[in-house]
Amino acid sequence: MHFANAGDASEATTFDVQLNGAVALENVELKPVHDGGEPIVHEIKNVKVTDNLTIALTSKEGAAVLNAIKVVRE
Repeated sequence: MHFANAGDASEATTFDVQLNGAVALENVELKPVHDGGEPIVHEIKNVKVTDNLTIALTSKEGAAVLNAIKVVRE
């Protein structure tokens, strides 16, 4: 999962990520671009998917945005 504060985001962003209803990442923090914030990548393994993959971002501060996702079947 690839995350970044895009454009002119002037405030930090903090959020949780849920996959199929289970918390996969907590307190993901993106700093503002003007404050040295850089894109981050999180690899999450062993996610069981039987039909659909549901991704939910729960914002705690700012607006949470998922920029890209790569799914690899194991």
